[in-house]
Amino acid sequence: DNMAFYVSEGKHLWMTFQDPEAENQDRSIKLGSFNAVDRLYVAGSTLYFVADDGTHGLELWQSNGTVDGTFMVKDVYPGTSSGNPENLTFSNSILSFTAWSPGVGKELWRSNGSEAGTMMVKDILPKVGNSNATYLTDVNGTLFFSASDGTHGYELWKSDGTAAGTV
Repeated sequence: DNMAFYVSEGKHLWMTFQDPEAENQDRSIKLGSFNAVDRLYVAGSTLYFVADDGTHGLELWQSNGTVDGTFMVKDVYPGTSSGNPENLTFSNSILSFTAWSPGVGKELWRSNGSEAGTMMVKDILPKVGNSNATYLTDVNGTLFFSASDGTHGYELWKSDGTAAGTV
């Protein structure tokens, strides 16, 4: 509605809104402090972002604009290593992004905002190779992107959020 998210000093996540009780008064709420906060992406009333809480490395987080509603979605690369989600894009009610995970490398992931609903879509370049999916773009509910399968070089791919529908 009338709220906006911002980062101060590269590590504090804030939400600001206009207070209807006080005419022309903006109010801010500190949603959390991290070692780093980056890549803010709003989808509907949910903020997705990448943050390092000092324990899990750079991972996917979300917020509904409240302190209690701000949490890590999934530790993509378990432990202190970083999954380093990038290319956050909303398509067909799914958040798509690229991330690093052990034994797989950097591949295409998806999330519905829950830990159980956050998973790798497809290992495009199998094993530890990196498909380096980039330029994630939504076109009428279909996700298009560039990636390499190790055989054809970088080509145009599309995904419906499933492994079978990622070609």
